[in-house]
Amino acid sequence: MALHVNPRISGLRWITISGTREEAFHDLGRHMAKEIQSVIETMPEREPLERWSRTERGRRTISNLLEIARSQYPNELLELESLADGSGVPFDTLFLANIRGDIGSYDGTGCTDILWKGSHAYAAHNEDGAPAVGRDLALLTIRIDGEPSIFTECYPGFLPCNAFTLTASGLAWGINHLPVASPANAAGRHFVSRALQRCETINDAVAFLKTHPMAGGFSFNVASAGERREINIECAAGRCAGVENEHYSWHTNHLLHMDEAPHAGAGESAVAQALGPVDESLKRGALLENAAPAGQIDTQWIWDMLTGAELPNGVYRTARGDDPLETLCTTVFDLDNRRLYIKGHEGSIESFDAALLV
Repeated sequence: MALHVNPRISGLRWITISGTREEAFHDLGRHMAKEIQSVIETMPEREPLERWSRTERGRRTISNLLEIARSQYPNELLELESLADGSGVPFDTLFLANIRGDIGSYDGTGCTDILWKGSHAYAAHNEDGAPAVGRDLALLTIRIDGEPSIFTECYPGFLPCNAFTLTASGLAWGINHLPVASPANAAGRHFVSRALQRCETINDAVAFLKTHPMAGGFSFNVASAGERREINIECAAGRCAGVENEHYSWHTNHLLHMDEAPHAGAGESAVAQALGPVDESLKRGALLENAAPAGQIDTQWIWDMLTGAELPNGVYRTARGDDPLETLCTTVFDLDNRRLYIKGHEGSIESFDAALLV
């Protein structure tokens, strides 16, 4: 059992936890107690979430999602319970924060991903979030006894599964929030996403997501260095669809591969209004679609698109004007060389052999 604080990467804290599941996450909660409390108190959607939790529908939904987690995802639930115990923040408070994308909202909050496969293959991810929450974003290496180790981006108080993940097998993915106004009677998306981190191939990941539905929605932009394959998998309201990337693809925060969007015709909830409209996601998507390069690209093209400019010339976000979110971290995974490039919000680009991070 151990928690080790590593040297910062591009301005971001890098922490390693190891040992049993309960011990590792208890230590993480204790180490980040101050940040967890701060994140919970400053979440833009905190007040509407708390109001909703006190309604009859809210209490019923929370109870149902908790029962599903207990029966289907006991390991992941234990991690969240241990995180709460270590931090001193009530479990109910952390559970509510972790299911906020599973209760029905129509919004555009989230991130941007690019998959490229040519003479070189890359998978790139912009992690966008609210400044009050995201400035405490950390990098986390997880080495649970008996499980493959992983490297992931971690928001204090949340299961470490909703941003970017790199596994010891060379599987990597960035996640995009997908709005779902009418959730399925299924598990919370964070519990599904955390369990996904034990998969070692793209086929494993696809099979897992097709057989483990989630109430809300995530898009997984998955790349496998060992297989030199890339795929985008959309999961929303109990459904799942995947499209293999043959050359260039992108994803933001609206559905691309399912015919009938779960949020069609829905009005925006108070939670959604706190996090930004879906129109912003559509604009990022239009730019990425029209910017598709005709020939080969290098990492500079990716960095320019993800960090060089705001809309309408790039997808970098600065929480200015009507946009409540900013780009907190950018990662580019070079599949052929198994190198991960990382740029924090205020840091410079640093690169690592992937094996050193996991």
